[in-house]
Amino acid sequence: MRGPFADRRFMDVENQGPVSQPGAHSGGGHLAERSRIDLHTHTILGSDCSVMAPELLIERAIAIGLDGVCITEHDHIRRSPELDERASESGLLLFYGVEANTDCGEVLAFGPAEYAEGFHKLSYLRRAVDDIGGAIVVAHPFRREFSPFYSRGKANKPTLEEACAQPIMKMVDSLEVMNGASTKEESDFGREVAEALGLGMAGGSDAHSADGVGMCVTVFERKIASWPEFLEELCAGRYHPEDLRSTLPPMK
Repeated sequence: MRGPFADRRFMDVENQGPVSQPGAHSGGGHLAERSRIDLHTHTILGSDCSVMAPELLIERAIAIGLDGVCITEHDHIRRSPELDERASESGLLLFYGVEANTDCGEVLAFGPAEYAEGFHKLSYLRRAVDDIGGAIVVAHPFRREFSPFYSRGKANKPTLEEACAQPIMKMVDSLEVMNGASTKEESDFGREVAEALGLGMAGGSDAHSADGVGMCVTVFERKIASWPEFLEELCAGRYHPEDLRSTLPPMK
C-alpha cells in the first residue's frame, strides 16, 4: 500500500486543453504502451530563474522522444492556448502543474487550474488538490542534505527514521527520487524513504534550459492521452522514475 492519499481515484477535473494521442515519438519498442513524461520543468513563461522559452521546451521534448511534459513554474500557473495548440499539433502531451514553495518544503502539485492564495501552506494545498482529485510530489526532497552544491559543504544527512518523520511526508503522494541535478546517493536515499513510507517514486528534469529537458522522467505503465488520465495514473501510482542523463542526444 502506498501513502495516506494513495487510495484516492480520479474525480471530476477540468480538461487542460487540447491534447492528442502521442505519435511516432512516443518512445517505441517496449515503451509503446507506456508514456514517458517529464514532470518538472520551468520556462520564462512564469519562472524568472529559467532561460527556456516554452517553444524550446516543446521542441526539445519532441526531439528526444518524450510523450509529454509538465510545466511547473514556481508559485505560478500560467497557461498558454497557443502553446497548447502547438503541442497538440505535434502529438505531445502538455500539462500544467506548479512547484509550490510551502511551509513544509517545495512540492509539485498537479490538479489546480490556477495558483491560489494559501498554497504556501501545504495543508491548504493538500485540501485543494484533494478536491480536484490530483496529486502532490515532493520536489528534490533531499537536495539540501545530499547535494554538494546545495548543501554548500554543510550537509546534515538525516537517518531513514528522521527522514520518514518529516511533516511533509504525511501530506504527499510521491517523492521525486530522480531529478536532473540529483546525485546517486540522494536518489538512493529518496528511494529508501519512499519504500519505507509506501509512497510513489517519480522523476523530473527540473529543467531551466532546453538542454536539461528529459534528463529524468516518469514512466507511466499505461498509455496516457489526456489530462484526466494523467491525474488518474498519478493517483493510482502506476509509474516509476527513469534517469536518462547518460543517454540523451546532445542539443543540435
